[in-house]
Amino acid sequence: MGDAYVSNLTKHRCESVNEALELYKKGDVNRQIGSTNINEKSSRSHAVLQIGLEVRKYTMVRHATLNLVDLAGSEKVRLTGAEGLQLKEGGHINKSLLALSTVIAKLSERTQTGNSRMHIPFRDSKLTRILEPALGGRAKTMIICTITPAPKYFDESLSTLKFAARAKTIKISPQANQVILNHRGKKETKTQ
Repeated sequence: MGDAYVSNLTKHRCESVNEALELYKKGDVNRQIGSTNINEKSSRSHAVLQIGLEVRKYTMVRHATLNLVDLAGSEKVRLTGAEGLQLKEGGHINKSLLALSTVIAKLSERTQTGNSRMHIPFRDSKLTRILEPALGGRAKTMIICTITPAPKYFDESLSTLKFAARAKTIKISPQANQVILNHRGKKETKTQ
């Protein structure tokens, strides 16, 4: 996961889909969930599952990473009634979502202005550092945003829609990451 330190992070080699599904289930059990005034099963953290794939064919090795990310929703204390640890968790959630929103806004601005040298603040949170390869323009990326039609949460839904609209404007140039082994078995990294 990039160069961000994540405590208790584990990496496993899987030889089958069933092995990968078992690890997914194990990770899902470890998710932090709590009850708030607006959500009986509120995510108390983001969940990131990275699946690294490697395909070998003769002297060529192709690498790909699939990021499955479930973001905890932003929290307004007046609505959630959070106190103590939940209040602190909500603060961390909001801080990382703000960093992600800033990265998306900067990437959108870079696309619109054509300024490829614009600084993108990926290092402002662990979440954005982890997702930098997926968001940085060299990968195929899909974002699914969910909202509620409830009038009580109009501001949150509008904010989510604005985030999605900004993300939609980002131009990407997907590239295949591959390693070619030369006749001595040494790696020569190439991108297409």
